Amino acid sequence: MSGIMMSLANNATIIPVANGSMNFHATSFEILNMSSAAMGTSSTDVTIEFWMRPNVFVDPLGVFSWYAEGVGQMVINYAGGSLTVTTPANGQISYAVAPNVWTYICTGNFNGVTRLTVNGVNRGSSNTANYTWSTGLNVGYDGYPFDGLITDFRISNADVNGIGGGGGCSIPTQPLTATPGTTILLLSAATPATVTTDTSGNNAFVSPNALPTWSPLTPY
Repeated sequence: MSGIMMSLANNATIIPVANGSMNFHATSFEILNMSSAAMGTSSTDVTIEFWMRPNVFVDPLGVFSWYAEGVGQMVINYAGGSLTVTTPANGQISYAVAPNVWTYICTGNFNGVTRLTVNGVNRGSSNTANYTWSTGLNVGYDGYPFDGLITDFRISNADVNGIGGGGGCSIPTQPLTATPGTTILLLSAATPATVTTDTSGNNAFVSPNALPTWSPLTPY
């Protein structure tokens, strides 16, 4: 995993009003390299949610990567108009996601099954295993830089909206909030200074190198 993981356990949590998004530029290789003890989990239910608005780009775009201890990575990539979730066991689920429009993604590991929903509809699953996740993750990078917008990025040690049972995550109509089991929540405030604030209450720290810029665009 690229970058240096850092942690500021005493960093005060700022709760911004979501009014914008993280703007990743592929040419600048921007990345959120995050660390928090709360993100390490052996939970059988882990939900990953976010809004994305990818730009047109010919190469694979690394949306997200998260290490499973001793196994590999949970990876989400975007390429050629298709979003692909790859489990640490190398199972894959893919679904078409159009560029230049907001799309709500909800995926994760649920008691031995990885599921993917796109815009509130379950689009596929892959048998996998339960893993102990590490304390660090990357948003906007997995060998390839992401190009586009991401906001409302939430990870929860819980089965959100029944996705683990085959249901679809409901499409949010307002900014996400920290709910029981939330370990990280990235909301973009109305100023670039707080674009990468973790509002989960667990004070995840973002490496200050090559951060995305702020955009006023949101899916709401």
